[in-house]
Amino acid sequence: MKIKILFILLVISALKINSFAQEINDAKANYNFKLSTYVLGYGGFGISGSFGSWFTYGNIQSSINISSSLIINRFSFGNKNRFKSNFQWNTLISPMFTFGKNSSSGYYEELHPFYFGSTNSVYSNFPYHLTIGTNFIISPRGSRNTLSTFKNRTQQLLYLGVRIGGTVDSAKKTYSPSFQLNLYEDYFIFTDWVGFRTLSDNYDRFYTGGGNAQFRFNKNNKLKLYSEVYTGNFQKENFDHADLYLPNKKLKEGKKNERASRYVSQEAGQKMFNIGRTFFELEHRISNNNLENTTISGIIGLQGGMFNMWSQNMIHNWDGINKVNQKKIEKWKSQNGSTNPPKKYKGWNGKSDFEIRSSKKAKETLHHFYPAYDYPGLIFGSKINYKSFIDIK
Repeated sequence: MKIKILFILLVISALKINSFAQEINDAKANYNFKLSTYVLGYGGFGISGSFGSWFTYGNIQSSINISSSLIINRFSFGNKNRFKSNFQWNTLISPMFTFGKNSSSGYYEELHPFYFGSTNSVYSNFPYHLTIGTNFIISPRGSRNTLSTFKNRTQQLLYLGVRIGGTVDSAKKTYSPSFQLNLYEDYFIFTDWVGFRTLSDNYDRFYTGGGNAQFRFNKNNKLKLYSEVYTGNFQKENFDHADLYLPNKKLKEGKKNERASRYVSQEAGQKMFNIGRTFFELEHRISNNNLENTTISGIIGLQGGMFNMWSQNMIHNWDGINKVNQKKIEKWKSQNGSTNPPKKYKGWNGKSDFEIRSSKKAKETLHHFYPAYDYPGLIFGSKINYKSFIDIK
């Protein structure tokens, strides 16, 4: 009986392997090159090039994008008006997995794993898909002994992407609208869970995060809305002892200083990097002969000021940090003379901490970054992309 069961399992396994082998044989490998440049008034300018490759089998697509970007001008993210600080050269490596369906009915749309200005060469033709990936940003600004300082801006970000719609009717040559939502973050709600920690470094600084929403009206026109934030670095110790009140806020003598939003404590030079931007990009395709594709874009929006930090503040408000109930601890020490209360004591740690964590009074939102500039400025400009697409089966 055992031999028959084992034989049946072997036959089923062989059929499964054969089916998978056939899927691999029918899979499509794609390669793509892209060049891009943009100029923004009061927003900087840059040049970027990338190579992307993706392999599709069934409802799964594995891909990788490698890009290199030169970011110039003191108004650009990560730059400031200082000697040797008004340009940067970043290299980005982005492995991704996309899960979707109905690829035969969809048209190719670009995945967008990172900030505006960084070129991506990976596309997907799943009308409905979920993409999860990670970004390795290699951006050292020093050498030798300075690599362990703030000058070293190497980091890792999570990427999440969702697409809904975007089918093509070959007979009628019509394209249905599509919607995409892309998020790139160095910390998100689940990136501190076991099994997801490899997707980001869970440490807010530099390209700390943002996202964009994209809506394609037809084959040639797409509207994008971006919200992105760049910040300076900070010491780990200062993260645990953030400012207790807003910068420049006048303290009234004799009044209790209530804890305001948890603004992180930074060195003055690092605060100068804190900046956010919110802007629209209208993209138009001007050529498409299957292997080559050129698009131009018009861009307008705002950069700087408190308002444009909104996307990071919103994400940090979703989660919270657990406060220790200091009054309970002090009371325990005064009554028992112990250095620390036992773990079971409420307000300390252990199982009974659940009661503290579940109370709003015992939680604070994650830290915020105070912007370098109080008021936003208008940014405007244009962008051009050139893509050379190679489809290999």
